[in-house]
Amino acid sequence: MRLSVRQTESGPVVVIQVGERLDVSRTRLLVQAAERAAQSMVSRVVIDFDGTVRLFDSGLAILRLLQQRLGAQHRRSDDRLWTINCSEALHLRLRDAGFFPRSFTRESL
Repeated sequence: MRLSVRQTESGPVVVIQVGERLDVSRTRLLVQAAERAAQSMVSRVVIDFDGTVRLFDSGLAILRLLQQRLGAQHRRSDDRLWTINCSEALHLRLRDAGFFPRSFTRESL
C-alpha cells in the first residue's frame, strides 16, 4: 500500500494504492491520507484498487471513517473520495455497503 500526492488540473490529489487487500492493517495509511487532505488544499482522495482482490469488512469501515473525515472538511464528501481501477466485484461490494464510488480510468486523475 502506497500513498502519494499528484498534481492535477483541479489541484493536488492524494492517491492511495491499496494493493492486494484492504483491511484493518491499512488504517494508518488511510489516516495519513485524511491528515494530508486536511493540512492542504487537496481536491480529493483517490483510492486505487488496481490489483486488489479482497475487501474486508474492516476495510469498508476504514473507508467509511475516511469518508466521514473528508465530509467534516467539506459538505460533499462524495466529491472528495473517488475510486479508480475498481473491478466490477469491488464496485458492487462498495455500492452494497452504501458507497457510491466514482470509477474512472487512471487518465482521469
